[in-house]
Amino acid sequence: MSVTSTAATRLEAGRPLPFWYSLMLAVPLTAATAYGLLVDGAYRTPADIAAQGRGQDLLTLLTVPLLLWTATRARSGSLRAHLLWLGLMLYYTYSYLMYALATPYNDAFLAYLGALALSGYGLLDGLVRVDVYRARPAFGWVPRRGLGRYLLIVAGAFAILELTPILTALPGGIPPGGFAPGMPNPVYALDLALFLPLCVAAAVLLWRNHPAGPVLAAVVLAKKATLGLAIIAMTVFQLAAGEPVGAVMTAVFAAITLVDLGVLAIGATRMRDDTDDWLRRGWWPQVR
Repeated sequence: MSVTSTAATRLEAGRPLPFWYSLMLAVPLTAATAYGLLVDGAYRTPADIAAQGRGQDLLTLLTVPLLLWTATRARSGSLRAHLLWLGLMLYYTYSYLMYALATPYNDAFLAYLGALALSGYGLLDGLVRVDVYRARPAFGWVPRRGLGRYLLIVAGAFAILELTPILTALPGGIPPGGFAPGMPNPVYALDLALFLPLCVAAAVLLWRNHPAGPVLAAVVLAKKATLGLAIIAMTVFQLAAGEPVGAVMTAVFAAITLVDLGVLAIGATRMRDDTDDWLRRGWWPQVR
């Protein structure tokens, strides 16, 4: 490659969304979580669901400094930080879809919408602009088949877990576990329609040795780990409120979260973070 073409390639490289975008997202995140934690009766739901909401609010609030740190590091050229930032975007999008569509209306509704809109756009923009071919050298260490197998096992297990009450309620019955009487559980909807297929897609890409596989897997793992920590926080708040918790499922979530955190930690130490030009300026390459 000539010096001229190299210079042209570098000029085509982009940068993640500016820091002020993450700072703007931090505003509705902080407002929504503070409302849930500080306002009595913020969640017009049964006591156990309200305790879960406050537990997730605390964990989400604790991620805000991490959001701003990863945004700063990604702007400095860190692919590692950008992928973690994307994992947070996926976690926020998933969580605030549930808050906006399945939580009884409260005064934080506009904050839920703000967090959903900003994180959803951030996820889309930050993911589609990653040039997976130029980022590929950073992931030479990844055990693709092993990681793909793990994602498939987790996706399959949770699909069975969540489909079972739905299928056994047919015909005419109502599965247990809805956030309101007679309403479907939003977790089932988001998992079965969005997140579990995303895990399967990442696994398939890993098995096919596609360069997008490690990128998507890193984002999925970061979201899974963050949500796992949120579920642990929910459990603590439920216990503090005197509500019953499932010991077996709590142990399962804790174990999966530890695995996710372990894989992310190994990836953070082994991943090459000196890959150049891993982000395009726009969503689609320029056609000349």
